[in-house]
Amino acid sequence: MQGFSHFFKYTKQLSFNQKNTYSSVIFKRQKHSFRPRSSGYRRRVYPNQSSETTYIPNPEIIPPKNGRSQASDSIFSVHPLLNEPTLVFKREIEYMNLILGFEQRNIYRVFNANGYELGVFKEEERGIWSTVQRQLLRTRRPFKMQFWPTNHMEHDPSLSIERGFKIVNSKVQCVVNDHEESEIVAESKQVWHLWRRKYDLFAKDASDEGYLDKFSECDAPILSWEFYNRDNNGLINCGVDRNWAGLGLEFLTDVGTYVLRFDPNLSFQGLLDPSVVDYGRVLTPEERLAIICQTISIDFDFFSRHSNGNGFMVGSYGGGDI
Repeated sequence: MQGFSHFFKYTKQLSFNQKNTYSSVIFKRQKHSFRPRSSGYRRRVYPNQSSETTYIPNPEIIPPKNGRSQASDSIFSVHPLLNEPTLVFKREIEYMNLILGFEQRNIYRVFNANGYELGVFKEEERGIWSTVQRQLLRTRRPFKMQFWPTNHMEHDPSLSIERGFKIVNSKVQCVVNDHEESEIVAESKQVWHLWRRKYDLFAKDASDEGYLDKFSECDAPILSWEFYNRDNNGLINCGVDRNWAGLGLEFLTDVGTYVLRFDPNLSFQGLLDPSVVDYGRVLTPEERLAIICQTISIDFDFFSRHSNGNGFMVGSYGGGDI
């Protein structure tokens, strides 16, 4: 019993250290309005005072803007991840999972459209309990991911991607560490449906501090590999595509390549009908972080089939989620 109490205590602590309070608003359905849900359009979030984490700007990761300090500006205004119109996330092979069914931490390599590697998102390792959680909870486990820029020996302390324990729907959030405060600035929330793949995207409201505003939603059909997000006018302003990795990799592993489309003017050329794309939309850094959260959530929710299997040598493979 003492072992179970320690396990659940750690899971609760890992899920989130922030105390979130959400205000719910239900809107009437209109012709081009977002889907009305009890979760509401705005989420109230509070910064978490932490004496353990102190953010120290790294000029190699976040260089000064116009020759002055970034202290008064957003720490993500010139972040390398958020200046690209398109990003490519590639999940690495988990050889222990492939052979023995031993669940390893997820690692995503990040590239720009020209193939230059910008860095790596790695699932944080927190000792033996992290390993135990991965084996017991599999794709429902809570996790925290950190960004490691290319050619740097330490992770970027300014941001982290976190998710609590998944019961039914997945909710992935981006947490900004600025000085001694941790603040949730973006969120991807999975919406339950019997067969469709739905997500709501929230980002920090710059004009009303402390709230996350819903700026886009995804309603993809069953077994879809294309997750296009639409605004309240029904126009596509961003999206995520999953590319085919090859028959062998798709059948034996969870390796996947995801294309994150941030800029409607550059990312959707020749791909979609121009009448359904909002070319006048420019995503904020917080909205781009919400798409990164959505990408990781999509990989966990629908394309981690072998995370529930027993490996190649045991001979059992997990089935995919609808």
